[in-house]
Amino acid sequence: MSASETLDGVLARINYHKPAPWNPAGTPRLIGRLTNGKTVIGEMRKPVEGERYRFWGEEKPQKNRPGETAFEFTHYDI
Repeated sequence: MSASETLDGVLARINYHKPAPWNPAGTPRLIGRLTNGKTVIGEMRKPVEGERYRFWGEEKPQKNRPGETAFEFTHYDI
């Protein structure tokens, strides 16, 4: 997948949502799961379970979970 890839889905579960220490703006980092089972990771102020989103980013292997990937988004829209 390229950096301009999009992913549409409904946020089924918020697994993690806390401010990222490396982000001076204090925007919380989201790790969530969509209803299709895909994991999404990125900065989001107020995620809502059950809301449909469009994410822009790319699929990347996860460092702490060998063999697993997640869609790491740089921005999103509702």
